[in-house]
Amino acid sequence: MIPVELSMKDFIFLILIILLFILILRNMAERRKNEKNRMELEENYQTFAKFKEFEAKKVDNLTKKCDWLQQMVNDKLKTAALKIQELEKKNDMLFEQKEFIMREVENRVKPLSTSLNQARNELTQFQTRIEERLTDCERDMKRSRKEFNRFSEQIKKMQDAIRERSIDFEL
Repeated sequence: MIPVELSMKDFIFLILIILLFILILRNMAERRKNEKNRMELEENYQTFAKFKEFEAKKVDNLTKKCDWLQQMVNDKLKTAALKIQELEKKNDMLFEQKEFIMREVENRVKPLSTSLNQARNELTQFQTRIEERLTDCERDMKRSRKEFNRFSEQIKKMQDAIRERSIDFEL
């Protein structure tokens, strides 16, 4: 080793150089750290930009699909609305036909119903008259039986009387 004598001035100067060297090293370390952080931020920014672009594409695709779906639903609704309108027209037409047919049936049934009621009334009257005549016939038959039985008894009495007379004549 070489003996070196340092003065205070040189020593301070040396310390300042060392401090300056440490500061420069620290500054360089900070710059590297800042550069590294900047690169990480830039990578994160690029990743975020890519993610944002990817999400924008997804949103765009979803928007397109939503528009397509909305268009399809609108088309289906229009078709369904047209079919419903056609069905309503057919329903109205069928209802009108039903009403017309009901009126026609009523117009045709009223005279038949009236005729049927008249025929029923006539049949009821006829049945009543027949029942009355049957009742009268039964009374007449009972009366005729009574008279026939009485006449039969009178004939028997007459036969008995004739037999007695014929026996008397023979004697």
